[in-house]
Amino acid sequence: MHNFNCYIKPHGKFQTELKVKYPVSDSKSNYRLELYLFSPKVLSVDRKNYGVKNFLTDLRIMTRISTPDLVFSRITDSDCKESPLLRIRKEMARLADGRKGRPQRVLYELRTLSSIVRVQMRKNRDFLTKKIDTEDPMLLTGWLNDFADQLEKFLDSFRKLNPLFIGPEIDEQLNLAFDWTDESISLNVQREVGMMLRLCSDRKETAGCYSKLSEIIEDEIVHRESKEYLTGVRVPDKRSIGEMIVYRENVLKKWSQSAMYLNVKRSRAPARVGQIIAGAAAAAAMTFAVVATILTNQFFPANSTAWALAAVIAYIFKDRIKETLRSGLKTLMPSLVPDRMVVLKDASVQKRCGMTKSFVEFMSASDVPEDISAARGLGGKPFLDFLPAENVIRYRHDVALDGRKFFKNHERMESVTEIIRLELHKFMQLMDDPDQVYFYTDKSAIKKKRLRRVYHLNIIVAMSDRGRRPSKLLHYRIVLNRDGIVRIEKDRRD
Repeated sequence: MHNFNCYIKPHGKFQTELKVKYPVSDSKSNYRLELYLFSPKVLSVDRKNYGVKNFLTDLRIMTRISTPDLVFSRITDSDCKESPLLRIRKEMARLADGRKGRPQRVLYELRTLSSIVRVQMRKNRDFLTKKIDTEDPMLLTGWLNDFADQLEKFLDSFRKLNPLFIGPEIDEQLNLAFDWTDESISLNVQREVGMMLRLCSDRKETAGCYSKLSEIIEDEIVHRESKEYLTGVRVPDKRSIGEMIVYRENVLKKWSQSAMYLNVKRSRAPARVGQIIAGAAAAAAMTFAVVATILTNQFFPANSTAWALAAVIAYIFKDRIKETLRSGLKTLMPSLVPDRMVVLKDASVQKRCGMTKSFVEFMSASDVPEDISAARGLGGKPFLDFLPAENVIRYRHDVALDGRKFFKNHERMESVTEIIRLELHKFMQLMDDPDQVYFYTDKSAIKKKRLRRVYHLNIIVAMSDRGRRPSKLLHYRIVLNRDGIVRIEKDRRD
């Protein structure tokens, strides 16, 4: 369970994003993620008005190999075997000498390097955001200077690789890939350093780092201008140019991250099992109908009133037997009939490396397990029995990963990341107006004010090694109204 964790954040006004990290060992790993979504009864998000099919349509899952966690000092370390710079040098040396090189490996390392830099820049910026108001100014200034030095050293080391990509024996696509990686890293560095610069600019304690951080941004702009990159513009003074920069940065981000994404193939097994169950139920119902017909003909005169009544009753029972058996068999064999089943494939070799199974169940809050109910905070609440029970959607997601197949092509990997996005429009359809009038007095004068009216969507996340009781329960509260998500709160007891 080490590093098996997740968090929830808004993704726009009408989507939540759950990011889950599954550790990968050198053998097979199995995990279970369960989401319990508690919604107010008045919103009518239940099986009848929403249903399994609509829920799965609103749920989108993207699976990728987690970005390796390499700090800048390790990337530039010539003895670090995990460093993309070292691996690129070795492969390019083989290509330059006419030996059997692996251009696809170079392309993979370039794109991975861009993702590694993006993660490291964000982590350093987050660290500064947390420490800027609490850490000792002298220590923080020293850390900032060290960070700037390491960043500049990395940029210099990376760009010294450029001559390796120029020559008649080098595929033009590799040269272009180097430029795309360079442009992507430059844009990300400029943006993240700019955010760090703004944090430092209003504080005298870190003012000494201002000029150094400013110099990094200036150098990146000059560098892109000298390379004549598409984003080599100094000031986006026109809307179209600004849009171009943002669009280009996101294109490059997707291009680099695609090296880490896993190909997914929707399995037809659930549909086939469902057809087998439906066929078995139909066969049983038809057997009853045939036997009933034989007995009817034996005991009642043909075309008599009793004969016709018996035939009608037999037909009614046949139809009910078919539906009851079909739903009953599916309930008795839930592990055989997931609502969605996906095969995971390593994009680099198109080999199967894992599988996920998803199950959706609608229930009332009174039917959820005790530990989930306790995590929701329902225990001990006054008059709970007098209030309408919340509607609950239980989403169970089983993940099986084969680490041996992963490590054949991704030696640095530590985990697999899933990004689960849920569209919330269906939860908002029956909400009242997003605000309401509130009256109060001010020096004997009656005044009114419009206050925001909100609803609470509570989510309990249960995480476990499959087959065991949940070892981690997290409680998130999504505060929303008809205009969208207001905020997401995490229960501090977790």
